[in-house]
Amino acid sequence: MARAAGLSLAILALSVACTTVASDPGAPGQDGSRKYTEQDAPYWVGKPLSWSSLSEIEDWLHSDAARRNSHWRVQGELILAEGRLQLARADEAAGSTSERTLSARREAARDGFERVLADAQSSPEQRYRAHGGIQASGAAPRIATPPRTGLVTRAQWGAKHEVPARLNPVGGQWAKITVHHSAEVPGVRLNGAYADSVSALQKIQRYHIENQGWGDVGYHFLIDSSGRVFEGRRTRWQGAHAGGNNNVRNLGICILGDYRHHSPTPAAQQSLRRLLDQLRQENSISRSQVHWHSEMKNTECPGPHIENWLRDYKRGAVTAQRGDVGLIGASASTARVSRASSSLGGVR
Repeated sequence: MARAAGLSLAILALSVACTTVASDPGAPGQDGSRKYTEQDAPYWVGKPLSWSSLSEIEDWLHSDAARRNSHWRVQGELILAEGRLQLARADEAAGSTSERTLSARREAARDGFERVLADAQSSPEQRYRAHGGIQASGAAPRIATPPRTGLVTRAQWGAKHEVPARLNPVGGQWAKITVHHSAEVPGVRLNGAYADSVSALQKIQRYHIENQGWGDVGYHFLIDSSGRVFEGRRTRWQGAHAGGNNNVRNLGICILGDYRHHSPTPAAQQSLRRLLDQLRQENSISRSQVHWHSEMKNTECPGPHIENWLRDYKRGAVTAQRGDVGLIGASASTARVSRASSSLGGVR
């Protein structure tokens, strides 16, 4: 076992050493490819594989250094996923870890590989390794043709790692739902194009983590103009969207766009209604507990058009259509939220 682990570490070290970073990662070599030098590689390069070293990589991925270097950011995601899968296999062979924990680690590795595949900055070699990692995990890739409607998972839109230390468990049954709009997202057209919606989500999540100091994107679900519903903050965690104690047991939904002067598209409205219906049914939430952001604080969010739509929804004037089905699969369902009490005093 020790010899096999040592060989695995050596293989990982070689794979890392073969890709080192340059002072100017954008400078092409003589053959037109990008060249990297050892001196600017992150501090974790070449460290022996362990859960501790993987934690260092995960911390680094949230740092300014990772944001400044797209090559090493993607490489860090890739090595983190490969390492998680490798160590999970070693733990499984040793029989020292529960199946539940092993499953969570394999799932985290798979999410990492899919973030690499979804990242526009990943190189062909990095994508090749990510595909290989998914195959080695025994699972088929979940990234396929972008869905026109339905739920788009965190892995599919390339969500960054959440920061659990900054998050609070919901600590009970969801009791209400609050609807927001994103307003404008700088540098992105919010016209329903899949690539633009993904770019907007990534920018919103990055702003919430890096500028707001939150543990993840603040909303649990986001809807674009084409009616796609994106998985935001996992529903095991309390949100960061309504302000302070207003977040307690409050599911957050955000419609991408600025709706102070016009209404959301019919597709977005239909998805909002279906999502509200499903969340309410799963969590026994009454129509009276569906809110808009400006009910809770002095803000123009989500604009008068969404507010009027929600007033109609709350009085039952917006109803289901024949043949409607739920939007959320079991992976994002909120129906089994633990009712056990937990501290809600941390960072939101």
